[in-house]
Amino acid sequence: VVVVVVFRFSFNLLYCLYRVCSACFFPTSLFGADLMKMSTSKDHTPLLVHGSTNSSYTETDGVSSTDSPSNGKKKGLSLFFGVFVPCVLTIFSVILFLRLGFVLGQAGLIGTMIMLFLSYAVVGLTILSISAISTNGLVKGGGAYYMISRSLGPEFGGSIGIIFYFANVCGAALYIGGFVESLVDNFGPSSPSGALPDGTWYVFAYSTGVLLFCLIICLIGAGAFAKASFLIFIVVMASVISIFVSFGVVGERDISPPPQNKDFNGTLTYTGISSASFKENIHMNFTLDYSTGTTQNFQTVFAVLFNGCTGIMAGANMSGDLANPTVAIPWGTILASVFTLLSYIALFFLTASTCSRELLLNDYNYLEDVSAKGPLITMGIFSATLSAALASLIGASRILEAISRDRILGSWMRIFSKVKGNPYAAVFATWFMIQMVLFIGQINVIAPIVSMLFLLSYAVVNWACFILRLQASPNFRPTFKYFSWHTALLGAVGCVAVMFYSNPLYAGLSFVLMIILFIIINLRDTPDWGDSTQALLFHQVRKYLLLLKEKPISLKFWRPHVLFLVTNPRHQFAAASFMNAMKKGGLYFIAHVIVGRFSEETINQTNALKRAWYDLAQLIKWKSFVDVNVSRSVREGVQNYLLSGGMGALRPNIVCLTFIKDSHSEDQLQAHIERAESEASNKLLRSFSFDSNKYQNVANSFPPINENETNLDAPEYVSIIRDCLLAERAVMITRNFSQLSSRLDQPDTKYIDVYPVVDHRTDEPSFQFIVQMATIAHMVKPYKKYQIRVFCVVDNSSNLDTEKGIIEELLKDFRVVHAVVEPIIFDSTRSFSFATPVEQYKFINRNILANSSETAVVFSYLESPPEDQGSDAANDYIDTIDVLSNNTPPICMLHGVHHVVTSSDNAV
Repeated sequence: VVVVVVFRFSFNLLYCLYRVCSACFFPTSLFGADLMKMSTSKDHTPLLVHGSTNSSYTETDGVSSTDSPSNGKKKGLSLFFGVFVPCVLTIFSVILFLRLGFVLGQAGLIGTMIMLFLSYAVVGLTILSISAISTNGLVKGGGAYYMISRSLGPEFGGSIGIIFYFANVCGAALYIGGFVESLVDNFGPSSPSGALPDGTWYVFAYSTGVLLFCLIICLIGAGAFAKASFLIFIVVMASVISIFVSFGVVGERDISPPPQNKDFNGTLTYTGISSASFKENIHMNFTLDYSTGTTQNFQTVFAVLFNGCTGIMAGANMSGDLANPTVAIPWGTILASVFTLLSYIALFFLTASTCSRELLLNDYNYLEDVSAKGPLITMGIFSATLSAALASLIGASRILEAISRDRILGSWMRIFSKVKGNPYAAVFATWFMIQMVLFIGQINVIAPIVSMLFLLSYAVVNWACFILRLQASPNFRPTFKYFSWHTALLGAVGCVAVMFYSNPLYAGLSFVLMIILFIIINLRDTPDWGDSTQALLFHQVRKYLLLLKEKPISLKFWRPHVLFLVTNPRHQFAAASFMNAMKKGGLYFIAHVIVGRFSEETINQTNALKRAWYDLAQLIKWKSFVDVNVSRSVREGVQNYLLSGGMGALRPNIVCLTFIKDSHSEDQLQAHIERAESEASNKLLRSFSFDSNKYQNVANSFPPINENETNLDAPEYVSIIRDCLLAERAVMITRNFSQLSSRLDQPDTKYIDVYPVVDHRTDEPSFQFIVQMATIAHMVKPYKKYQIRVFCVVDNSSNLDTEKGIIEELLKDFRVVHAVVEPIIFDSTRSFSFATPVEQYKFINRNILANSSETAVVFSYLESPPEDQGSDAANDYIDTIDVLSNNTPPICMLHGVHHVVTSSDNAV
């Protein structure tokens, strides 16, 4: 009861002093009216801002947006209480009181200033990046996690968010450890009072008690945190002021070394303001550290000092609790950084002017010994470490709440996301994690990696800002203008350099941890927030497309760019998958034509069908582009694709159609789903390999099989082939691909068969095209294991060995060394070349049926369409193709228009 009464009396007194000082010296825009709202509000938890600015309600412990003040401003923490105070207290921490003498004694004033400005240069560049990102739009809860995930995507954001969360957890344990260490030093057995016992379990009990106090503050809410932080801030500032005053009023005195220093016997001297002391402390003098027994160097001292310059994310972590985060985060962090930098400079210069080098090297707690009010310094140490632990606990809980809200690691994390108000589950989970770290102990061992994790987070924030500025998106318009891509890149490089300079091992482990988390999150379904890598990819692709322009690509680098005209994957799935394999690093366009008038109905149908094909391509992992257009006829739609499909030099050079008489009886898509589900059931990691619900949802987006769904008659179909050849596009017609899966599963399947039909001397482009596509098929899985057989037709009157040798030499010139030539004799009095197309195709069909029972896929020749555009000529042409492909294995009939193979003479 006495403690509570004293606490409330002290708080009310300090609050009155604050109101008087703020009214006299500070503008209300800086401080706002936070404490007045907190004191008069019946609810101790302030308004927690979450969601977009146009959401239906603004979160506060049950308070809707209709309860907001009449001035329209959101409740929440202001720049001073939400950002400036937490940043200042976290930056100062124990470095201000316990490590100033260590740094100055080892590095001297010159070395200390070099280290200080290097540290603040890296931190300052990071602050510029934080300011730029936070002023480009509303920053919700999660601080650094929210900035990175919305800039670089959920994989980067999630991995860094998890790392930053555990960095704050371990950081809180470190600060509590520092608090308890000072507690035992001042009140333990070795102190004059000897009031507190010492020992491992006693230290754990003290740490647990301090953590419990922090938990209670955070459970009450951000308002209680702001009140406690302000009270602590007053104590720390009083301690700092007493230090400055003491340097001016305390004269020369002798000081006994601390009990922890067993290496020094004698008396230490505080000289007061002295030019001799200043000169003595100018230069570097790295020597033994009495607390660790190791000799120091620039690297180790710099690592210690740099820890005293971090803490800049303490305000950003509170982004969800700020009234105006886009103003408070940048300017509050900048003000805190400038304030602490000036404080450090003043303290280093005053220390160098008043303390002997011997005092600095042998008494790291010299401020308490030289202060006019020593107990006030002790209170400052306790307050600084306690405030840093509080900021780490509440900041970590907000990061965990933001990660769980985005379901980065799955829906099981939703228990940590708040519905309204304070995220109690996240606070309890964070308290438990800190308690586990305290229970494990060995906090000093994990201290270096905690610094690495913070630096890694800073580096990625800088990298995110660099990417956003570099891709020059017109929507990246931060109101904070004092940055550029140069500062962001320099900040990222600086953070990484400091990491590897301070501790290369832990720096490497930090990057490995980030990569592992990145891979784990990448394997899961994550939200699509439009990360900046999309804009960067667009920028690079656009640049290289402009370089290609319209000039033709050299024959040496020819690749198949396939335009596959589709209707329904239920009867074209096997052929579509085969075309995806056949592109061999080229482009694959899936095109569909909706016959109808350009209207809202057809546009909606177009968008739905395009989305369905894209979803299917993503599930099957086809590397394809999908396009759907609306035309008055299928032929007109294909003409549009022929004239405008692709971009620049990246246009389709092969048009693939399914044969008009191909069987539509089997649902190939459903058969694939059932087969994939059966295979996945035998796999250990089924959740990563197959999701039957997703497949079925995509399959349901397509209509059932309809034998007449092509809406094509023979004249239009033949006209499309003619148009393709007129536009100088090679043509490929597929048939019987519903058999492909079963043939690939058969153990006796051995071959890829080629029936050129056409003489290479009369139609060399088509002959090359047929051989080239068969060779490409042999290059990709699962066709690599099959033997290519080229069946050449030999007349009765011709020499069989001679004709076979000609084809073998031609294949050798094409560097098709894995093929064998199989002559087939055309048993007729006429030459094969003088036979009618029907006679030729009947002969080839008989040989396919006789020789290709163990064949996966057949490649053959497609006759040019007739010039006559009448229906009789078109039907005769279709019947001719039907004669060739009837009852065969999966067959591709091809007609080429350009040379696609380089000879051995000019292949290089």
